[in-house]
Amino acid sequence: MPTLNKQFTLEVTPEQFIRACSNQELYELHLLMCSPAVEHRINTVIEKLSLNDGK
Repeated sequence: MPTLNKQFTLEVTPEQFIRACSNQELYELHLLMCSPAVEHRINTVIEKLSLNDGK
């Protein structure tokens, strides 16, 4: 049987993503966001953005 492959692009805002999460998924996302590795990455991005504001 022939196969059909199609690529789709779907744009979802962070707010739409969070609203679509179940309670369990939201809890798992919270745990991930509070992990040391993710917190470090977020702080690094915030620091870079703050440095760029001072141009």
